[in-house]
Amino acid sequence: MQKKIKLDFFQKIILSMTDFRFYPYVLKSEKLSQSLAHFTLFIIVLCLLITTKYSMNLFQQVDYFLEDYHSIVPEFSIKDGILQVEETGSIELENGIYAIVDTSLNYSEYIQSEDYRRIAKYEERLLINSDKVTYESADGEIASFSFSNVLESYDKESFFYFFVNFYHDNTTKIVIFFVIFVTLLIGYLMVKFVEIVFLALIASIIASIYRIKIDFKNYLKIAIYCVTLPYIIELISIITVGGVKDYAALASNILAYVYIFYAIRAVKLDAFLLIFNPNGNVKIVKKDENDEKNDDDKDGGKNA
Repeated sequence: MQKKIKLDFFQKIILSMTDFRFYPYVLKSEKLSQSLAHFTLFIIVLCLLITTKYSMNLFQQVDYFLEDYHSIVPEFSIKDGILQVEETGSIELENGIYAIVDTSLNYSEYIQSEDYRRIAKYEERLLINSDKVTYESADGEIASFSFSNVLESYDKESFFYFFVNFYHDNTTKIVIFFVIFVTLLIGYLMVKFVEIVFLALIASIIASIYRIKIDFKNYLKIAIYCVTLPYIIELISIITVGGVKDYAALASNILAYVYIFYAIRAVKLDAFLLIFNPNGNVKIVKKDENDEKNDDDKDGGKNA
């Protein structure tokens, strides 16, 4: 009996991108739960890398803000979790962040205002409102600091030292990283699983053209591995340019469909006949040499 080959996480990553013979192997040797576990781990790795990128960028921007704090921040006071600033306005910082000070509104009210729609074109924004300070990127809100966490009254100078001590605490950075990661992971898993189901439907349509009929969960397994390279392209786009640009999204979608097509084609051209029983297991039927020899003898006898 042939020993069953087990592939580790990284081998599956590589083979799913480089060898379409991998897809018939998945159908014959892997349960859906195993494929889903691989997919979850894959998304976790992606989210860790993206969170690292976002966190490094956020911490860098906070460092820039602290360097320019005394020159860009007007005199203010914080009392009972409410910020009051006599001077309001906006300024474009040297590092590309657009900073806005408007304490006449809280953050929820400000993002509904006309001013917010005007400045939404900037890829990086620092919003200082009556209830909190918020850093946003082109992908949405990244992190915020609520003044309700400030238990004492502060003015400009005393708050600077409070914020510096708070920010440079390693526990604070770990909590920020964890919050970004968990938020990103939950959103990513939900969105990407919907994409997997859609690609599985596409796979079933292509399979019907090839006259292949298998359980829907096997289309899900194919879709799970077909998105490996497309999602890596999205990751590269996020890390290099800060988000999934239109051209990266287009390339990702096209590749996903191409991989689906060739994966189904590989199943069709597989050397074995796959027979799926009602439980979704795979039975492999292969004619051995003795059967072939007996068939030849029978054919020879008939011809004689």
